[in-house]
Amino acid sequence: MTEVDISIDNGPGINEREFVSGLLRRHADDVICVLPEPQRPDVFHDARIRYVTAHRRSPARYLSYVRDSKRVVNALLDEGPLAALVFRPGGTPLLPYSLSRATRTPILLKKLALHAIFGDEVTRSPIKNAVSRSLFPMYRSVIQSALAADVESFTYIDWLHERFGIERQRMRVIPNGVNTQLFEPGAGEDRRKGRDLDGFDTVIGYVGALSRIRRIGTLLESFAGLEDAERTALVLIGGGADLDSLRAEATELGVGSRMKFVGPVGYSSVPGWMRSFDVAVDPTAVRMRTREGVRTASYSQKIGQYLASGVPVLAWQCRDTDFLVEQGVGRTAPYPDAGALASALDDLIRMTRVRKDEIRKRARKVAEQRFDSQALADLRVAWWREVVNEHTDAETVVSGPRIAPRFGE
Repeated sequence: MTEVDISIDNGPGINEREFVSGLLRRHADDVICVLPEPQRPDVFHDARIRYVTAHRRSPARYLSYVRDSKRVVNALLDEGPLAALVFRPGGTPLLPYSLSRATRTPILLKKLALHAIFGDEVTRSPIKNAVSRSLFPMYRSVIQSALAADVESFTYIDWLHERFGIERQRMRVIPNGVNTQLFEPGAGEDRRKGRDLDGFDTVIGYVGALSRIRRIGTLLESFAGLEDAERTALVLIGGGADLDSLRAEATELGVGSRMKFVGPVGYSSVPGWMRSFDVAVDPTAVRMRTREGVRTASYSQKIGQYLASGVPVLAWQCRDTDFLVEQGVGRTAPYPDAGALASALDDLIRMTRVRKDEIRKRARKVAEQRFDSQALADLRVAWWREVVNEHTDAETVVSGPRIAPRFGE
């Protein structure tokens, strides 16, 4: 169950769409998906999904969404017991909180990521802070009662353990998945056909929101600091509130003529642009305060998409991105050092063609092994089976009609 409308071409929508597609492709007999009605059924609709009222970010509609979701779950329970209820927590914990108590069915949490709501480093209005404080006890109850939760970042495990008291052994890092059939390397010069990139030997690319909180300004500063890069272009794909100010900054830095602001593009068009890159950059970082101090996390789904497209990646240095260097498919730089980012960029764009071809092949292989959305869907279902079966084995007394049998029996 998720609040995300998977027909919408945004980050959460894309991530959940690929995940649900993987579930329906191989696990439709074991997993029932309960999702909001799609705004764009022309983009994605599947008759096997149990659709409920869409909330559209409206408080009134959200209550209808919760009521409708509960009706669907109760109808399913009337047909027979459920092994578990799996939630991707959304803006409020109301649905998992109420259903876990009303049905007494074990719960699991997918993609537990609450730093945007409760993180120390996030600037919010007084009203949002008050809402967060009021929701905290309910979220904590849901998290502490969950049998298991997967997260996107190693740093998240420490933060969630300290903030919500969930044991580390009940959490597992599972990255955002990538459709490796959609995102794949291009062939030779055809990679840039129709992209208006003639005259450039090297293309550095970024796909995502053009917001300063994503350190796009730092990326511009690093690009301006490159040496002998007159035939190197920086391509930014996406929109955002800071687009105009970033254009002005590029001009001030003297790199406007080597910049291409493409604007927002549909999900189906993103792979073609990524294939045109020689180097991809993910300048986004999430900062979390733990007992060890403020630490950096990085878990953008774009990293896996870049690699699946055969493109080496540059990102900020943290445990989540160490594999880029370890696997030889990219570089990292200490956050938020623009000079170090420029130096790492220099290293990547100065590689020989033979070396670049080797990294392209290796990047693709790493993506298939680490980020394939179907493989990650299979992994989650196997883990859910294991956790639920361990839970039911551990129970010596079962009361009430809605406690689950062993998963798959």
